[in-house]
This record gives sequence, C-alpha cells and structure tokens, in this order.
Amino acid sequence: MTGRATERPGAHPVHMSPVERRILSLQHEILGKLDPDFEQHHRLRSEALDAGYAAEYAEEFAGVEPGLTARDCELVQDILDMFRILKASTDRPGPRRRRQPR
Repeated sequence: MTGRATERPGAHPVHMSPVERRILSLQHEILGKLDPDFEQHHRLRSEALDAGYAAEYAEEFAGVEPGLTARDCELVQDILDMFRILKASTDRPGPRRRRQPR
C-alpha cells in the first residue's frame, strides 16, 4: 500500500476487512450522535471507512502504540515484583541492632 499513511516514520499499512471497516464506521456514527461538537469529524471518519479509503485507515490507530513482547512483559513484572518485595521487607518490623560505641 502506498500513500501518506506509510510515508510517516514508524507508520505501518493498516488492512481492514469490510466487516472491520463497517464496525468502526458505525462506532463513529454513534460517537457523532453522542458528541455534537465532533459530529462532523466522526461523520467524515465514517464516510472514509465506508468508502474504503485505505490511506485513511492508519488515522484510526494513530494513538495506538505497538505492544510489548512477552519477554519485555516478564521483565516489567519482575521489576514490579522486586519493588513489591523490597517494600514488604522495609515495612516488616525486625530486630534492631544496637550501635556499638567506638
């Protein structure tokens, strides 16, 4: 696919089936009715999806970041576990040692 969606740094072509396009289109129609201030924006997004303007598909996912890999998720969980254990160990009262005079 060519077009401006693929020319942006980090942008990937987005492929959607007609069913997926229709679902997003209907969601834009609903959002337009719920928020009159953005009704025209949602109407235009709905029309672009219904017409199959593939160059516009990426706009639907502009704020969506790529997901973490399973390895990265494990690393984050390990780091959070480390902090949880450190906090629990500092909250737990233990025997206090007396300072020895020098």
